[in-house]
Amino acid sequence: MQQYMSIYTGSPPASPETAATGTLLLSSSSLVPVYTQPSGGISVLSAALQYTPTVTGTAGYARISNAAGQVTMDVDVGIAASGAGMILSTVSLTNGVPFTVNNFSIQMPFSLSTVTLNTALANKLVAIDVNTAANIGLGYNGTLKIYSGSAPATADLAETGTLLATFSMGTAGWGAASGGSAALAAPINATAAATGTAGYARLSSSTGTYVMQGSVGVSGADFLLDSLSLVVSTTTTLTNATIVA
Repeated sequence: MQQYMSIYTGSPPASPETAATGTLLLSSSSLVPVYTQPSGGISVLSAALQYTPTVTGTAGYARISNAAGQVTMDVDVGIAASGAGMILSTVSLTNGVPFTVNNFSIQMPFSLSTVTLNTALANKLVAIDVNTAANIGLGYNGTLKIYSGSAPATADLAETGTLLATFSMGTAGWGAASGGSAALAAPINATAAATGTAGYARLSSSTGTYVMQGSVGVSGADFLLDSLSLVVSTTTTLTNATIVA
């Protein structure tokens, strides 16, 4: 996936949607996507990249854009051992003097508030940005399963408790994404397979490869049910859910 990089002085804006601040030191014609395949939710540069700034100044942050010119992320820059997201050979850039991007890590967190992702999903989300984009299908023809008891520590662990109900998400289960989130398009019904108290939910892709785990409740949870007390062979309703990036 073709990407472009710009480096500015100062601190990054509040969000990638905010106009760039500081002085533009470099605007690359391309950031060659020589990234490693994601592992553990992280992808890094597989080789150093060299650029030549057109303005002299102290690098503060880098802004990454896609081929359409949309800013996809801002990242702080620094030298080795600085802990910055992008590691440069020097942050003191001089017009016409080449410098090197020694490392750049793209990392997807496994926990988003009360929602957790399994490793396959975290890796795929990283790959969408740094490798070839591919449809994950999470929630598209996927399933949402409701279990009793407490959720496992991570979405990579085997499910625990009793499977109480399985919702089929269909092909139009979610509204269009806006502002980094998407909500359930309409309530969905399912017939309870067992009697018990709902404890947590797992949203899986149609292949079962990608898994998102979240809380359930009648309010204030990731996935909302009409009742947490499910009774075998009776209808239960998924009334709402919002997935936030």
